Amino acid sequence: MRTSSFILACVLLLLVGCGGSNGSSLVPNSAGFQQGNFITTTVDIEQQFLYTLNSDNTVSAWVVSGDEEEAEEEESVGLSLRPLDGSPFTLSASPLVDLVVTDDGTSLFLLESNGGLLRFAIDGQSGLLTPFPRVETGISNARLLKLSEDGTALAALGDELAIYAVREESLSQASVLEQTGDWSDVAVSGTIGIGATGTGAVGFSWAPNTIVSVSPAVSLPGNRRGQVAYAAERAYVLNSEDNSISSFSQERNSSLTLIATSTLDAILEAPFLLVATPEQDQLLSADSGTVTLIDIEGDSLNPRSFLAVEQAPTRLFPVVGTDLVLVGHTAGRGFTTLSIAEGTDLELAAEADPDAPGTTSFGDARRNERVTQTVKI
Repeated sequence: MRTSSFILACVLLLLVGCGGSNGSSLVPNSAGFQQGNFITTTVDIEQQFLYTLNSDNTVSAWVVSGDEEEAEEEESVGLSLRPLDGSPFTLSASPLVDLVVTDDGTSLFLLESNGGLLRFAIDGQSGLLTPFPRVETGISNARLLKLSEDGTALAALGDELAIYAVREESLSQASVLEQTGDWSDVAVSGTIGIGATGTGAVGFSWAPNTIVSVSPAVSLPGNRRGQVAYAAERAYVLNSEDNSISSFSQERNSSLTLIATSTLDAILEAPFLLVATPEQDQLLSADSGTVTLIDIEGDSLNPRSFLAVEQAPTRLFPVVGTDLVLVGHTAGRGFTTLSIAEGTDLELAAEADPDAPGTTSFGDARRNERVTQTVKI
């Protein structure tokens, strides 16, 4: 019995060594048993992968490493990344405009400018992608994708809006709304959503295989909108021309009630990016040269911290489970990494890679895979 225990320990050490080399971590509650001349061992492996859509129409994929020593060697407090074999990947001959990953880390979606929707299954151990059949959304001038907070709804926005129910092996027939050419952004929360228009904001409701139903529009200051976001049971719309953010409550029938419009600090000029932090107690906004952190305090919005960035941001992506924010740039040089120090101040965590293409979209996948391995003894 002492010999068997020694062999089992060796197998577990071998698995740990493999996990450390590819950025995964092993959950302690592993199990093993001996049968005849074989030992079978089962372990839970936690993996995290980062995917980016690049300005050269490729998709890059990395394993996110939790190795603190490796991060220290790189003298960076940003993410420790190792590219997957073959990355970056060419996944479409058509121009790609957006990328999203489902919250459960099982699927990656890409939107083509011609309205084609590509879905890929993410392998939980390797991070590699397996394609599903291409879907024609039927929308023209496609420009962005948005997933609902729970990952059950996918919206594709262009001159029309198409919304799909996300299922494990397929998508529902699209729910379609015409004439959204002046919409700057959209967000979906379950079966309701909000869109930012040239004149203000509209709420909408949807269900699979039906026409999207729109509630009465709400007029907002200025004639140009930025992004929209859900956070803290409120919907937020960025008024770029007015340099302000409007907050709304939203009923189950999708109707919007304007709560307040908060003016941003004068340091921002025509901001166009707006996202919520994973904890949903703060917002991040940006114009062409500055990123700001905004506290949500009841019905009030209070800018807390500002940080200048060298390149114009095109996307803000808070990384779940960390205090890091990735900032994409279209004009080359990859992405910049910021940190929210103790939830109060924005700081530069890592400069962009000067040799990388620009990054226009992000998605990350967190997976917990149970692996069983049988070894002959």
